[in-house]
Amino acid sequence: MDYGLSITKISHLFWLGRYAARVDATLRYLIGWYDTMLDGKPIDYQGFCRSLDIPCPYTNPHNFMRRYIFDKKNPDSIRSAAEFMLGNGMVLRENIGSNTLSYLQMAVYAMDNASVSVNPGLGFQRVCDLMMAFTGSCDVYIDHLGIRNMIKCGSMVERISLYLSFGYPDEQLRKAVDELILYTDHLSLLVSMDLNALSILQIQKHLLDQGRGITISRYDMKHADESLFQL
Repeated sequence: MDYGLSITKISHLFWLGRYAARVDATLRYLIGWYDTMLDGKPIDYQGFCRSLDIPCPYTNPHNFMRRYIFDKKNPDSIRSAAEFMLGNGMVLRENIGSNTLSYLQMAVYAMDNASVSVNPGLGFQRVCDLMMAFTGSCDVYIDHLGIRNMIKCGSMVERISLYLSFGYPDEQLRKAVDELILYTDHLSLLVSMDLNALSILQIQKHLLDQGRGITISRYDMKHADESLFQL
């Protein structure tokens, strides 16, 4: 059953999941970097930008942390991702409910508070806690399995992409790919998928399940992951 959702709404669900995961996973990754920077140790922010294939206009580690996390005018920033996340959520208010939407609103508010705080590290954790609450709220307050799974598909696509970019261990990658395949298997919404990309992910999932590691480059795996949904 597709619950009468237009392809536009389905696209919003998918991108809500992607942007929510981007905010959560990237901020969690950088929390450790923030503590390292405060200890006066170097952080490889240039390598970080290369891994995501984004520009690196930052002048030093502090400038990177400030602008990459909080700068609303920076299209690559976490704050911009949070804005897109909330924008998709607002369009989907009737589908995800006000309770679930409220966690997105509170996360953006917490990020803006952190940007003017003397201790933004506490604000980072607050944002991550609210993103976790958003995920739980999806399971509790969204009745339709297809809608929940579309958000989760977007989330897993984003997490796999980030895990590949950041060089996460195979075990974390395996869990994310397992979840993505599970959600696609139970996706009841009418959405176009690239079957070649799906086949690549299924083969690599099988290899990861066997503890053998992926047999294609991380770049090719990332391409298959990001090509899976035609949205």
